[in-house]
Amino acid sequence: MCFTPWFAKSASLGDAPEVEGVESWISGRVISVPVPQPLEFVVEPDEDDQEPEEPGELLELYQYSVVLMTERLVEALGQAGVDNLQVFQARIRDPRTGQVATNYRVVNVVGVVSCADLRLSKYAPPEGPPIIDVSFDSLVIDEKRAGGQLLFRLAESLSAIVVHQRVRDHLLARGFDMLTFRDPAQYVT
Repeated sequence: MCFTPWFAKSASLGDAPEVEGVESWISGRVISVPVPQPLEFVVEPDEDDQEPEEPGELLELYQYSVVLMTERLVEALGQAGVDNLQVFQARIRDPRTGQVATNYRVVNVVGVVSCADLRLSKYAPPEGPPIIDVSFDSLVIDEKRAGGQLLFRLAESLSAIVVHQRVRDHLLARGFDMLTFRDPAQYVT
């Protein structure tokens, strides 16, 4: 198993739009309230940008308070067998250039699995139970407890999305070279 990514230099996006009734996009629970679509994201100038006319490249995937993916990536995940994504239309607007990208989707990863082997993982002991926001220095996944799931949020650290090796290989074979996958042993939060 591998982890999805954090990514290279790219266009920076502003905060995700607020949606009434959605407390968290990373809880792993189905969103059952109506979501206005498309959800709009705005490219923000990078403080280090020497040429404000030239924003960074838009990525295939943004993972912060929401997961934002290209349609192409959502389709490839479906082709790999991932069937636990709730998808909402999104667009990214760059106020400096007037360009609007409409090929993006906000993706809610439905499903949380508690499969961190805490006996073998290295992490800072939390104040309470080791769930939701554990700070890992190295993670060991108990594959038996992962149950062959292809993509899910890690119960011990909800910001982490675990991706099965089969899905990773499928994406790389289809040319998703902008994604970076990390071995769980090198996962640090």
